[in-house]
Amino acid sequence: MAIARRPPGRFRAVIVDLDEVLLLRERAWRYAIEEAVAATTGDRIDASKISSEYRLRPWRHALSVVLRDEADIGSVASLCQDIYERSAMKRLLVHEGIGMVLDRFRGEGVEVAAVSREAHRTARKQAESTGIDRFLTALSARGDRAEDVLLAVSDCLSFMEHDVRRCAVVSPDVRVLRLAAGIGLACYRAAWNGADGSEFPALAAPRDLLSLLDAGPLATAD
Repeated sequence: MAIARRPPGRFRAVIVDLDEVLLLRERAWRYAIEEAVAATTGDRIDASKISSEYRLRPWRHALSVVLRDEADIGSVASLCQDIYERSAMKRLLVHEGIGMVLDRFRGEGVEVAAVSREAHRTARKQAESTGIDRFLTALSARGDRAEDVLLAVSDCLSFMEHDVRRCAVVSPDVRVLRLAAGIGLACYRAAWNGADGSEFPALAAPRDLLSLLDAGPLATAD
C-alpha cells in the first residue's frame, strides 16, 4: 500500500532574520553595552530601558542616549563590538521552540536561510555558538541598514535558487519586509519581539513559523 504524503505547501524556502527571529540576543546586547560603558567611563547603566528601541541599530545610536560625553562614542562603540564578539557571545540564547521548528522544516524539505546585520564572521559565530548553524542552508550578513538586509536576502535567494514565489521572509523589521515585498516575496512579521506593522501577517510566537508549512500551493504550476 502506498503511503500517503502531504502535498507540498507553497513555500520551499524560508529566509529569516538571524539576529531576532532565531536568536534571543537581548542579554548579550545588554551585557556588551553595559560593560563597555563601565570600562570606559566608570558609569553603571541599565541598558534594558533602551533595548527594544535600539537593539537593531548601530552601537553609536544607543550610546548617544546613555553617554554623557559624545566624544566617547567612537571608542565605546568599538569596545561594545569587541565585548559582544568575545565574552557576551556565551549569553546568546535561541527563542523557545526554534530548535523544534528548524528540525521540522528540515524534515519537510523546506530550506532555511538567515540574514544578519552583523559582520559575517560575527553572524557565523552566533549561529555556531547556539548550534543552529546545522539547520541553515545559507547565511548572509551585509550590514545594519534595511537596504543591506535586503541585499542579504537576495544573496540567499541566489544561493538556494528557488522561485521567488516559493520563498517567504520573516523579520521583525517592517522596513525590511516592505523592501522584500517590493521584489515579490511573501513577508511575515515576527511579533514576538514587540515589532509593529499591521500590513504584514503577524506570527505571534516562534512555533507559528510552522504555519508556513501549511500555506497553500501556488495556483499556477512552476
